[in-house]
Amino acid sequence: MATPVKETTLRIRGTEFQIRTDLEEDDLKRMAKVVEDKMRELDPGGHLPPAKVSMLASLTLAGFHSLNFGMFELAK
Repeated sequence: MATPVKETTLRIRGTEFQIRTDLEEDDLKRMAKVVEDKMRELDPGGHLPPAKVSMLASLTLAGFHSLNFGMFELAK
C-alpha cells in the first residue's frame, strides 16, 4: 500500500513553501534545514537574490551528493 500523501509547510529563509509529500515531516524539515544552512553559508549577509542563492545551494548540494555517492560523473 502506498504511503499517504500529506501537505506540510516549510519555511526557508523567510519564505513559506506548501509541500505535498509522502515523506515524514521530520525528515522533510531536516532536509529543508540542510538547504537553509547551505544558503546562509553561501550568502551570510542575505544580499543575493533568493533565486540566485537557491540555485547556488542546489548545485552545491547536488555536486556534493553526486561526488560522494557516485550519482553521475562530472564532465572534465
